[in-house]
Amino acid sequence: MKVLYNKIIQKIFSIIFGLSISYYLIYFQIKRNIINISSNIHIVDLYATTPTKFQCIKTKKLLNNISTTICLHEIKRDKYVSGAYGDSISIWEEKQVTRILQLLIRHPHLHLIDIGANIGTYTMYAASLGRFVLAIDCFAPNIIRLRRSIQLMNLFSQVILIQNAVFNHSGQSLRLSIDTRNIGGQRIHLLGNYSYKYNLSTKNPYIVKTITFNEVLPILNAYGIRSALMKIDIEG
Repeated sequence: MKVLYNKIIQKIFSIIFGLSISYYLIYFQIKRNIINISSNIHIVDLYATTPTKFQCIKTKKLLNNISTTICLHEIKRDKYVSGAYGDSISIWEEKQVTRILQLLIRHPHLHLIDIGANIGTYTMYAASLGRFVLAIDCFAPNIIRLRRSIQLMNLFSQVILIQNAVFNHSGQSLRLSIDTRNIGGQRIHLLGNYSYKYNLSTKNPYIVKTITFNEVLPILNAYGIRSALMKIDIEG
């Protein structure tokens, strides 16, 4: 009897969860049309499943009580950012992240714009503090890890995640450089770089689509964000 009861509860939960996702996607598409977001912007579906397996860890606490979850690359491929997380006793750019958190706590009206979010250190700490974060990164392996971190921390309402490269021209499909030991250190190759075909379903994460920063402003306006800190960490 107990087994049957548990199965019924699980079935009901699955139905409710499925409906919630469907309504969320419909609502978001309607809202996207209403606020007239550029078609070049790729807003990531935070509810999508992630088939790839990778390590996700609970981070150390900053300012005594603020911690979050970060999903990592293999350290041999990401010696700087992922390599900075050592058994929850250190994080990437701890001093800078702590300073951002201090400013957010001191100024409750501020939120965060994270350009070059990478695997989401700044995004996840700020969102875990309860602030809205607009996070932008162009590299798909970073995006899927950040999305999984958001899912594990249940921060769907705190983060808008955009998969694009911020550039001075919108709608270009550009190629990123490859660094086998520093996967977060890609930079855009500009010379002869405008002939690539871009497709969201492509399996090549080194071909990215560009947007301008002005194109994200309607999103901030739609969410009522009037004041925000901006962190920028992109390769030149």
